Amino acid sequence: MAAIRVELISEFKGESVVLVAVDADGLEAVRSALVVAGQQEQPLAVTLGDKKMEFKVEPGAARIELELHTITWRLGRDKIAEIVKKLDFMQEAQRASHHYVEIESPVKTLVLSRDEYVRPNTTELLARSGPRVVRRISP
Repeated sequence: MAAIRVELISEFKGESVVLVAVDADGLEAVRSALVVAGQQEQPLAVTLGDKKMEFKVEPGAARIELELHTITWRLGRDKIAEIVKKLDFMQEAQRASHHYVEIESPVKTLVLSRDEYVRPNTTELLARSGPRVVRRISP
């Protein structure tokens, strides 16, 4: 079962970030969806459990929209390539790791995290983060 958690965190090492925390299976699910989305012209919608992720290629975009049942990724092809490259590094490392990606919205930083912060109650940081949108997505 893939674990994918997408959350807006108001205080992560001193800044607000969008956290995408995954386990190994979740990393592969997100990576695969981004690769497919980057290769086609039409938006890609992937349902994982009761959640839907939409991937829309928009030139120059770098936005992630967090809604109750849908997470919409609006990314340019260059940003997709950057994220996939960082996910590849994390996959090859085969250990807990994270990378940062500059985005436009809803905040300036996307944190990609493998085997860290996957469960909301496992770190003090997340316990202090206040209101949040949590997505645990299982295939």
